[in-house]
Amino acid sequence: MQFEIELKATDTAWHGIAIRACGETITRLLRPGEAAPDEFVRASPAAFAEWLVSNWWRLRWEPEPSKGATEEWLPAHSLRAVGSGFAWPNATVSGEDQFVFITAKADPVGVAGPVQYITDCQCNVPASLFENAVDRFLLAACGNGGGAELAAQVDELRMERSDAGVAGWRRLEAMLGFDPDEAPAPVVEKLLNLAREYAPRGVEEATLGAPGARAARVLQETIAAARSYGTPWRPGRDFPNTLASPASVPGPTPPPWQAGSGLAKRAREVIGVRGPVGDQTLCELAGLSAAACEGGGLSNRPEYALLVGDGDGARYLGRSRSHHGRRFELARLVGELLDAKQVEPEHGARILRPVTEAKSGRQKFQRSFAQEFLCPFSELEEQIPQGEPGTDDVEAAAAYFDVSPMVVWTAMVNRRRISRADFDSAAGL
Repeated sequence: MQFEIELKATDTAWHGIAIRACGETITRLLRPGEAAPDEFVRASPAAFAEWLVSNWWRLRWEPEPSKGATEEWLPAHSLRAVGSGFAWPNATVSGEDQFVFITAKADPVGVAGPVQYITDCQCNVPASLFENAVDRFLLAACGNGGGAELAAQVDELRMERSDAGVAGWRRLEAMLGFDPDEAPAPVVEKLLNLAREYAPRGVEEATLGAPGARAARVLQETIAAARSYGTPWRPGRDFPNTLASPASVPGPTPPPWQAGSGLAKRAREVIGVRGPVGDQTLCELAGLSAAACEGGGLSNRPEYALLVGDGDGARYLGRSRSHHGRRFELARLVGELLDAKQVEPEHGARILRPVTEAKSGRQKFQRSFAQEFLCPFSELEEQIPQGEPGTDDVEAAAAYFDVSPMVVWTAMVNRRRISRADFDSAAGL
């Protein structure tokens, strides 16, 4: 079971609630005076159900902000916000198209509290499994003294989810970072109009790249800037249809970072490249002239990079000013364009492909593709000596692959070649 919420009766006035994800029990805890841990928090099912209903759209569709959790984001995503007089674990839930991400942090040892939660984990749950488990819990909570008010709230949520028009509006509200009915209606309407013009996926990714009431304005301004100042784009090099087709990746849908890395490995094999990817090859794959790798850019940088096209042709507007940053950005675009599995049909000749700093699954896919495509880990290990690498080793490897040192550090942390603590120490964080 990748995700479940179990509800059981206890010998107290409250029920027991256990939340399990990917083999870990998020609610695993120690109580004072008890030797063995328990998997159930003793709490009010109705209070938890009301929190789930109130925040369902944001839990399901709003990722963590690009710079980390904020005070505005946490109430809708942190289990500690459930409150109602109960101690809940330090865990957050955030969502995107295909997955819901759950992160739990154990309570520090020795810190006083009514209970001590002891689970540390990061888990990605297929969105359909999350939805089904929440639905089952809400039904159980309504049948365990939840009352008519909770039942009415659950019914209203069910109707919203079943209505395509309402669900689309609620989804955009959540991506903007607003609770239901709190987003400015003109902003949502402009985004929905743009989604009809270009296709929903690109507009939603752009929304996550610059959330809040400014999202529609930022997207419109970025489209205008790309049309005026962007680099002309043409379709890049053709690849075999099996490169990114669903049939070539059997089994369950992998999380976005695994999918991106896997596609990058296959792309390098098809190209037949070993070692660094040259600027000319990279730009050809992206469908751009070699000048696109040179960096530079507008004095007022856009909020995100964007490929946009219509009947008059397509143009790419970059964001990064550095050579290494532009190469990584273009590699992300290559991954976006190659991923035939995720790409939805364009509206005629209209294209909208954002490259943003958001932590959505699509952007995680892009980043993992770019990292493996430009700096493949199997080859990186050949450049890094055994043992604990030093700053000089990392800089030498980065120079070899023509990437920033941060790309090398991140690859080693993600593959557990070094610990996060070692990275923070080496980077002076």
